[in-house]
Amino acid sequence: MSPFGVGREPPLVVVHRDLVEVSQRQVLNAGRVETGGKFIGYVLPSPAKAPRSTYGKQVADRWHRISKEIAKGRSCLFLVGSISPGPLARCTDTSLLPDGKFQAAVFQTIERLEPDLEHLGTWHSHHPNGLSEFSSGDIRHYESVVVDPNHGPDHFVAGLCVDERGLAFGLFELFSRKGAHRRVRLTTDQVIVDDSFPSLQAIVEQTEDELRSGRRPAPLESALATAFVIRERQEDSESTSWVVEGRSGPPFLGVVTMTTGAQPHVALSVNMSTPELSLQYDASGVHNTVGARKLTSELLRVVGDLETAVRRARDRS
Repeated sequence: MSPFGVGREPPLVVVHRDLVEVSQRQVLNAGRVETGGKFIGYVLPSPAKAPRSTYGKQVADRWHRISKEIAKGRSCLFLVGSISPGPLARCTDTSLLPDGKFQAAVFQTIERLEPDLEHLGTWHSHHPNGLSEFSSGDIRHYESVVVDPNHGPDHFVAGLCVDERGLAFGLFELFSRKGAHRRVRLTTDQVIVDDSFPSLQAIVEQTEDELRSGRRPAPLESALATAFVIRERQEDSESTSWVVEGRSGPPFLGVVTMTTGAQPHVALSVNMSTPELSLQYDASGVHNTVGARKLTSELLRVVGDLETAVRRARDRS
């Protein structure tokens, strides 16, 4: 009997390519000790239903296509972030004990922005010792985690890499809370690596940097991070500025500047371009962003009316 129910296949596991690249980078930097990370992502009983968040809106179209073209009705586990072992992790050539408090703090910080986010599993490396299978201790730990009432999802994904190729050339196993057979080695058609939608890895790494440094991000910075990649942060006595770019859609570069004081003002400057067109948007001294958005909508309406007038004139000539 399948652990996922009669006639049902295991969930499709979608691993964002950013996580593969993270595993390769960590293995290269780890030297002769094990490394690893905590998988975070989303459980989607209906893959067409994206999380209720800014990130969910960004990726909804792609997830719908995965649901229709690949998953074909199966549930999906989307792994879109990997939290590092943490600054107090204890690593040897045969073991890895992560800094659990640090990992929990990273997860909880991001969870405030992404309330549907889940801890979906873990990965680690055996590159110092060459072991190509999980140890008995690994398996006992995974089995205990998935049945723990504090673990929300019914499944737990475990990844293992054995050399510098990281998770690109490793193995994945799925541990299930329910059913007679609770451990399944996932085949290549049950795990896909995808990069056609944005991951949360940039937010993970930014959050880790902030926690290591002890700097608490401003509310505006946290809000920006849910929708954009923050490339740079500059601060002086009068203002703080963030340089942002998009995770999907046409390429753009934006600068958001917030002044200090009891009533801070926000200035926005965005440049978006394609090979055919370049647009510049500026809203300076804005303390009412809702008003700026309404004015922008009105501008777009005017542009639409002008285009309609030009098209009608051409039709009549």
